[in-house]
Amino acid sequence: MEKALIVLLLLLMLSYAILAIIKPAVIWKREFISKKVRKPNDIDLLLMRVSGVFLIFVCIGLAYVFLIK
Repeated sequence: MEKALIVLLLLLMLSYAILAIIKPAVIWKREFISKKVRKPNDIDLLLMRVSGVFLIFVCIGLAYVFLIK
């Protein structure tokens, strides 16, 4: 049961990371729902993509620690 929950959470994190790489504007709108937030510029979208790549590496590391070891 514990491993199934870890796998589910890792898959959710991985899907969020992939979405951040493919469609960063969607993630930007999801994280900043307030009316006062400006539209994202190119730097913001690039940083969302970089954070998506970083999150994929975190998912791989957590999968190694919790599932393989």
